[in-house]
Amino acid sequence: MSSGFDKIAPFYGVFESFLFGSKLQEMRCAYLDQLADRRDILLIGEGTGLFLEKLLQVNPKANITVVEQSAEMMKRSRNRVAEKDSSRATFHKVALQEFDSVKRFDAVCTFFFWDCFEQSQLRAMLPILSKYTKGESLWVDVDFFEMQEGAPLTKWWHFMLIRVLYGFFGLATGIEARQVVEIEPLAKQNGFFVAASHRSEKFPIRARIFQKRNRARGL
Repeated sequence: MSSGFDKIAPFYGVFESFLFGSKLQEMRCAYLDQLADRRDILLIGEGTGLFLEKLLQVNPKANITVVEQSAEMMKRSRNRVAEKDSSRATFHKVALQEFDSVKRFDAVCTFFFWDCFEQSQLRAMLPILSKYTKGESLWVDVDFFEMQEGAPLTKWWHFMLIRVLYGFFGLATGIEARQVVEIEPLAKQNGFFVAASHRSEKFPIRARIFQKRNRARGL
């Protein structure tokens, strides 16, 4: 999959702006204030670094670890890091399944990441978040969703938009997923519960905060 995203990295930003304007970045930053006092933050599949750049500005004390499989995406993400912040951002060119660290993070961010995978892959990947987090860790997630209710015309528009996106990314990057899997049940199985949720009014995009709960306390 990484080589496919290498191919589209040079024009990914233009593609995003053409289709969605500033909406994707607005949704990425919907809960940015919740990360202002976190010290060790893991960004998974950060892409071109738009959120990383903003996070470094908002949280001047955080150490941020970026896990990104695409070399070209990572190159663009690195270029967004100011020289004064270079010691606070660590990059790992590796798939999430192969990531290894002794750190336990108090916040994790995933933006438009899980929609690249099928349910069987997600079942294997979600436990990794539990492994690398600790009690009361936050997980901020932004992704597309398959609309199940609402006005017929809106449902049709959302359905068609997601199909077009899957068609494009399937051809361009080789991802095999063809629908957005709802990750909330898998999140619960791994100790994460939805604490806040926000939807875009125009697009089938949802931002959520998952809170990790300490099972030993019965929460």
